[in-house]
Amino acid sequence: EWAEATELDWPLLDFPAHNGIRSLVRDLNGLLRREPAMHADDADWKGFNWVDFSDYQASVISFIRQSEGAPPVFWIFNFTPVPRHDYRVGCQHFSRYELWREVLNTDSEYYGGSNLGNPGHINAHDQCWEKGHLTLTLPPLAALALMPV
Repeated sequence: EWAEATELDWPLLDFPAHNGIRSLVRDLNGLLRREPAMHADDADWKGFNWVDFSDYQASVISFIRQSEGAPPVFWIFNFTPVPRHDYRVGCQHFSRYELWREVLNTDSEYYGGSNLGNPGHINAHDQCWEKGHLTLTLPPLAALALMPV
């Protein structure tokens, strides 16, 4: 819990789980600084585009952060403790870029997670869905950030 009137509990960083959260916050801040799609159009709707917010049965949402002239950052969140294998998500961006890669996975063992995810490159498929799609493994209670290769 955040208590603005007291100092942070720095000794907690001696425990691996807390150190993993510190690493995650550092890497999230790095992604925010490094990728214009994450910050350039923050105050404008053109910087954000829902991909899917209707899969309430699986408790999964996804969206694109975008900025003209910069590669998009695709975010997908699994809000359940259930891993989702072969999860399909469609988006117009997937037909423009053939290969995608994970740039951040909050379930990484580096952050104290189970390390379930999508190593290597992820191919955007054109068959079955009108605008293309990705087939992903969604880790439990996690967020993934993907970018085109």
